[in-house]
Amino acid sequence: MWSFTSAVTLLLQGLLVAAQTTITSTGNPIIADGSYYSADPASLVVNNTVYILSGRDQAPANQNTFVINEWQMLSSSNPNPAGAQWQFRSNIARPESIFSWAAAGTAYAAQVVQGPNGRFYLYAPVTQRSTSSSDRFAIGVAVSSNPWGPFTDAHPSGPIVSQTIPQANNIQNIDPTVLLDDTGRVYLYWGTFGALRGIELATDMVTTIGSAVSVNSLTGFFEAPWLLKRRGTYYMLYAANNAGANSPCTPTSYHACITYGTSSSPLGPWTFRGVMLDIVSSTTSHPGAFELNGQWYLVYHTRDASGGGHFRRSVALDYMTWNDNAS
Repeated sequence: MWSFTSAVTLLLQGLLVAAQTTITSTGNPIIADGSYYSADPASLVVNNTVYILSGRDQAPANQNTFVINEWQMLSSSNPNPAGAQWQFRSNIARPESIFSWAAAGTAYAAQVVQGPNGRFYLYAPVTQRSTSSSDRFAIGVAVSSNPWGPFTDAHPSGPIVSQTIPQANNIQNIDPTVLLDDTGRVYLYWGTFGALRGIELATDMVTTIGSAVSVNSLTGFFEAPWLLKRRGTYYMLYAANNAGANSPCTPTSYHACITYGTSSSPLGPWTFRGVMLDIVSSTTSHPGAFELNGQWYLVYHTRDASGGGHFRRSVALDYMTWNDNAS
């Protein structure tokens, strides 16, 4: 169960601004009554508060395709899997409201990160309105003074990744994850359907450096990469649909689990390490990990909310622990 005060969406100087509401969650998923479905969580910690970006699943109960038109955000200074008070902002951004080159809809798995200049950058997979490429998906970047927006296009000339940018490719360019390394350098990974790419970004957060690397060593990689660094080691969390013969997430199960790999370098090579979250009730899965006040957490989605389904998912939260050897 959860309770909330009604939200109001405002237009301020032509930009989309979502009013903040307070909800009280008593467990997982965070929003459990089916009033808002939320998928593909991406976490960000700022000033002892975690912000969780998600897409809003809006597919009718009998429809077996994704309908995701906008992003929304949860935040809390005291998250707890057993229940907590959260701030909720609905409709913080829509693809067509940010990017002049983007079509409406397909507000897929995105991430907000804080750049070295203190501003907040939204890495968003959206569809191009006009392109000669076989796949219309591309990754755009928007910027704001707040984690929740309002966002404006940080690269008005177009996407920073597509089937033609920064180099020709034939993959579907979605599911971006970005790490601002403690070295001061910035790295972007993205990919789905078994294809994972990585590249360095300049500190302007939009300019790619060099050529993209292809990652083929992460067992069962399907989609939803999440890049983090801890104690000098780089970790790649991801949704896998085949993590070995003894794994529950085999292709015949039609469910993904969350697995991970490690590297001593931000662009690999990567070594597969194992499964960290078994299959959940939804077929898809999407990790996000964060540390707040010395405690690590994992966010993901399930179909466990009232009226939920594989295309009506909801964000959940669990504690995450590490082995003593930091692996």
